[in-house]
Amino acid sequence: MSEQFLSADDFIDSFSHEFKTMDLDGKSIPIRAMTVAEILVACKRIPKFRRFLQDASEFMFGSEQAASEVMATRFTGQSLVDVALDAGLDAVACFVACCLNRPHDEAFEKKLLTKPDTFLLPALSQCKDVTLGGQTIEAFFTEKLRLLNLMGLMELGKHPKREPTVANRQPTKRSKKAG
Repeated sequence: MSEQFLSADDFIDSFSHEFKTMDLDGKSIPIRAMTVAEILVACKRIPKFRRFLQDASEFMFGSEQAASEVMATRFTGQSLVDVALDAGLDAVACFVACCLNRPHDEAFEKKLLTKPDTFLLPALSQCKDVTLGGQTIEAFFTEKLRLLNLMGLMELGKHPKREPTVANRQPTKRSKKAG
C-alpha cells in the first residue's frame, strides 16, 4: 500500500493559529497569540522591542551573574504595562494589531492608537493573556528562546573573529600619486 503525501500547501494549511475571543462592550472579535516571527519583525521595526529580547537572551544563555542581574532589573515585578511603556506606544499598537491578525499593518496600528483607553487597555490585557497562554512573561520568552536555540539561531554572531588572510582581508587604500 502506498503512502499518501500532502502537498506543501496542504501541509502548511494544516497548521493554523488557535484563536480565542476578545469581548469588549458586548462586541466580540477573534484574537490569537503574537508569533515569534512577528516579534522579530517588531524588533526590526521598533528598536526598543529588541532590548527586552536581548535581556531575555542574557537571562537564558548568559552567565549566572548576568542572569540574576536581568532577573533583578527586567523581570522581578515587571508587568506587561511596564514593558509596553519602555517600548512605547508603537510597540503596544504593534502587539495588539498582531493579535487581531493584522500583523505589521502600520495604518491599522495608527488607527488603534486613536481609540479610547476603554478599548486599547483591555485589548492589550487580553492580547497579553492569549499570547502568554497563562504563563509569566519570563516563562514565555524562555520557552521561545529555547526553541530558537534548538534551531541554532542563538549561535549567530557568536563565532570567533578570524585573522585576516589574503582571501578575506579588506583592500587597503593606495596613493594615486605619480612616482
